[in-house]
Amino acid sequence: VSGNLNLALTTAGGTAANGTLNINGGTVQAVAIVAGVNGGISTVNLNGGVLNIGSAGAPNAPLTALNLNGGELQLNLNGAATTNIVATGVTTGSTTVITINSIVNIFSPVTISLISYTGGDPYGSLSLGALPTGYAGNLVDDTAHGLISLQFTTVAPPISYLAISSFNLSGANLIINGNNQGTGIYYVLPSTNVALPLSQWTPVTTNTVSGAGNFTITATNAVLSGA
Repeated sequence: VSGNLNLALTTAGGTAANGTLNINGGTVQAVAIVAGVNGGISTVNLNGGVLNIGSAGAPNAPLTALNLNGGELQLNLNGAATTNIVATGVTTGSTTVITINSIVNIFSPVTISLISYTGGDPYGSLSLGALPTGYAGNLVDDTAHGLISLQFTTVAPPISYLAISSFNLSGANLIINGNNQGTGIYYVLPSTNVALPLSQWTPVTTNTVSGAGNFTITATNAVLSGA
């Protein structure tokens, strides 16, 4: 699903509906799983396979049940968001691996809530898989607040970006000046069609940002006469 997956939506007449997602293999992917309200029962059963989501349930509309019986729970973390999964009850059978696919808006060692639950504690049957490059951490069991969290011990430094400060013409040549937050290698990617995906642009120039963080690019014969 390229957007949200809705479970247990209330019908137009106001009657509560029930919804169940069974994952017995393969992969289910969604930006979010939205749970129903007004008494609707929303259940997710992970019995193997992969569930890849940004979030599931919310404090005002939690999943009724999240049953983890093996497989892999893949999450995409946003440090500016709230708990990824909110469920009234979480049960576990076989060990379920939690893998973090992507991380944004986390710039220092912090503790991020992954699963909020009531009732039985699922911590003993959860295992933390690989984290993205540059990050390290461990699962934390907060029984007092019913939370399974990820405690970061190492975070990747923020990605630096090139900033263009000026364009200048020298005959048919286009000279671009700019700066960066640090040193490193940069690439020039040209294309005659700006609508093409970046992966289809061709690198023609590779250079290194100076120790002061400055760079200069000269595009030879980039300007057509009379253009």
